Amino acid sequence: MHLPDVTVVITTRDRPGLVGRAVDSALAQTMQAIEVVVVDDASVQPLRIGQSDERLRVLRRARSTGVCAARNAGLAAARGRWVTFLDDDDELVPDMLETSLSAARASTLPPPVAVLAGIEEVDRDGRSARVLLPVTSARGAHYALERTSGGDFATYNTLVCPTDVLVAIGGWDEALRAWEHTDLFLRLNQVCSIQGVEQVLYRRQDHRTGRLSANLEARAESLRLTLAKHQAAFAQHPDRHAHYLGAMGITWLRLGPRRPKGVAQWLASLAGPRIWALVDPERRRLHAPRQFSAEGRP
Repeated sequence: MHLPDVTVVITTRDRPGLVGRAVDSALAQTMQAIEVVVVDDASVQPLRIGQSDERLRVLRRARSTGVCAARNAGLAAARGRWVTFLDDDDELVPDMLETSLSAARASTLPPPVAVLAGIEEVDRDGRSARVLLPVTSARGAHYALERTSGGDFATYNTLVCPTDVLVAIGGWDEALRAWEHTDLFLRLNQVCSIQGVEQVLYRRQDHRTGRLSANLEARAESLRLTLAKHQAAFAQHPDRHAHYLGAMGITWLRLGPRRPKGVAQWLASLAGPRIWALVDPERRRLHAPRQFSAEGRP
């Protein structure tokens, strides 16, 4: 049996009414040499998909430890030379994988090359709410922190990446319960170029009340961990550093009036990253800038 060119990993938990459409969009790709790995992240009722296709596999986790761990389980099971991750309430445009691989092959960026494409956000009535086009970033840059004259960094859902590259950098950080894409792309872009395709290849649905990004405490803690983990990169981009500090502080403030940490962090973000060091004892202990190895590990 020939190995697939691309593995589509779909993670889901307790949303059987949504995942079928995502699976259908993956199996309907214009290229046939694919596999679809659905990771059931310990749903209360084991997932049952009402279709049979030799390219489809369902992996059930006995215990849920978060979306990053579920994605890593799918990554570990991937047999394709390329891998992409599809949320269970979203859809791939039919030529998403074929177009992305063609763009990777045609790219003049330093190899290896991953691909991002445009996203169409669709509201509950199926109407297009907005379109986001990707940023192109050469290997060695700090994705999401660099200045750009066009494009949007929030097209991360469309990532199509060489599987061995993603495995080499350690996959997704399972300590992060939200905002995990910032960490992944900062590590990935150190060892891999990211080619943007200015074409909508992914449709993101607007029914996200169950998303982890809505969990304010998880969001604030993940921002703090990301800032600490990538302090050397953030130090080179003080304006973006201040932006992330502000986002973290506001998130703590939204958790309620009894959050003095949120007030301090928000005020520190207004003054800039240097003042932040005065209110973050953990960062004060991290004196030496962290360096990236040849494998892209911090």
